Amino acid sequence: MNKTLIVMMIYSISSLYAVDQLSINSSIKTAKMFEKKNEVKSAISIYKGLLVKDPLNKIAIRNIKSIYKKQKLYSDGISFIKARINEYPNDYDNYIYLGELYYLNEQGVEALSLWRSSIEKFKKQRPFYRLMLSTYFHLILDNEIKFLLNVGRDQFGKSFLSYELGTYYQSRSEFDKAMDQFLINLLNDPHQNNFIERRVLMMSDDETSHSIIEEKLIDAEKKDPKIALKILSEFYFKQQKYQESYDTKLKWSSYNENSINSWFKFAEQLREEQQSELSINAYNYILTHKLHGNLIGKALYGLAKTFESQIIPYEKTNLIPYFFDNNIFFHNPFIEVPEFSNENLKLSLKLYDSLLVTLPNSHLSSEVYFNLGEIQYRILNDFDQSLNFLNKALQHNPKGKLKIKIFERIADVMISKGLSDEVIAFLDRKLSFQDSHRLNMKRILVYFLYEPPKVTLSKINDLILGLSPLNQDFNDLMELKNILIQGSKGDSTNINVFNKFIKSEQYLRQQKVASAISELNYIDKEYPDSPLLPLINLRASLLYYRLGKFEQSLKFAKSLENSVYADRGIILTGQIYEFKLKNFIEAESQYLRIINEHPSSVFSEPIRFHIRKLEQKNL
Repeated sequence: MNKTLIVMMIYSISSLYAVDQLSINSSIKTAKMFEKKNEVKSAISIYKGLLVKDPLNKIAIRNIKSIYKKQKLYSDGISFIKARINEYPNDYDNYIYLGELYYLNEQGVEALSLWRSSIEKFKKQRPFYRLMLSTYFHLILDNEIKFLLNVGRDQFGKSFLSYELGTYYQSRSEFDKAMDQFLINLLNDPHQNNFIERRVLMMSDDETSHSIIEEKLIDAEKKDPKIALKILSEFYFKQQKYQESYDTKLKWSSYNENSINSWFKFAEQLREEQQSELSINAYNYILTHKLHGNLIGKALYGLAKTFESQIIPYEKTNLIPYFFDNNIFFHNPFIEVPEFSNENLKLSLKLYDSLLVTLPNSHLSSEVYFNLGEIQYRILNDFDQSLNFLNKALQHNPKGKLKIKIFERIADVMISKGLSDEVIAFLDRKLSFQDSHRLNMKRILVYFLYEPPKVTLSKINDLILGLSPLNQDFNDLMELKNILIQGSKGDSTNINVFNKFIKSEQYLRQQKVASAISELNYIDKEYPDSPLLPLINLRASLLYYRLGKFEQSLKFAKSLENSVYADRGIILTGQIYEFKLKNFIEAESQYLRIINEHPSSVFSEPIRFHIRKLEQKNL
């Protein structure tokens, strides 16, 4: 036969099929429209017409059954499905549908008899079981579920349908039965272990499941400790029982020789949860094993970071954003350490030095030098040494985001050293081949600190054009823009006040907090009528709060009454009373003022929520 003719025939057949499929889809869509209008006779008529063209269309059959079911026309549905079975005796869907209609029509004996015979007839077909199981779930037929399960597992193994059953029991909060099924799956079908583990941990979101999960996993340890102990450790970790999690993981490792990689992740997670001692123990456990050079370096690096985390306190967020605490242009880069741990610092530095000596050309070297630079800058305030380490970090070819972070920190150090011209030149050199946006944001900071407001405003306007309003940087830029507009307008007195405010910001970037506060206090004393005073006093209040001088912080917070920052001042006052002075009654009194006096404040809802938490705490 001619090849061209064959191609044409195939094309014609394909076209006919496509047209026919379009017609079928259109019919189904029309029938569903009639269903929504409750014109069920029309819908059924269309579906039956469709079955003339496509006798095995499952959608049409299922939808007809559903209509009869919804309308409680069980006898009509039974007649329809019986006819289908007579014509197509090997279509197992219809046997399940017929049994369901029998059951709903109070013909339970007929339903159960039909289903049992169907199970025997289709016992070799896996899809049949899942459809049958779904029906049993819906009708809550536990005895029939057991029968189906027994037949299915005789055919396909012990773990057959265990996940489905586990999920079903979990949805009914029957956690003991759910765990039994999940464990059957875990112990007999290792391919799904990760999936089932996630399901068990998700189930633990319900506190009433905790004792059952723990008990079942401890019991399962006798059968397969590798599987049971792994999940049990993760379960304990999720419940913040970190010591139990650590002890269980140790026990699990005795059955698993290749567990080192998981210990790295575990040690890091412990550090992130501020479990420094356990994190150190985890890294030391790793170092007791025979490791190649890179893994030794990774363990030493993690250990050093853990000691470092004990020096650097985890940043605590304020009750609300007070502007100065979360805007990139006013964020404090330095670490305030009231009780400095010299020992931890020495250990961290020693480990970093050891790593550099042991693995001088490691890919970790750039990260190590960066962290050393961070310690010198943020904790020890040794700007020269920090700059030295950061430059060494660059010499070791850092990759991606780390390189940008190094550039940004070098700029910060230069700002702290007062090298305004040098930092601009440095940033300009890097803009052409690095992440220009991040470096441009740092340039804006330099302009803000050292250039007239009009210059900075021009640079902000250029940068804002390419940003989405949903971008956090957009918000930070707009906040800075509003401040600059306030500072650039008015008479010479206003400009003088603003210049002193800028001077205080320069001092803060040099870690000269006392000098910064002195400038702000001077403004408060000498310019009591300045329109910029609320901004100044909010800054002063937050600085005193940072230093732990809460009486002074309260004074400035309360001075914000009747200003644009009145709601922030009230909340900050409440925060001081609650978290620092432990006067919960006065704290609640202040928070209630937001609800009563400032109901339109953007902070009213979070404060309302916090009041409820505070009331629960005081019960």
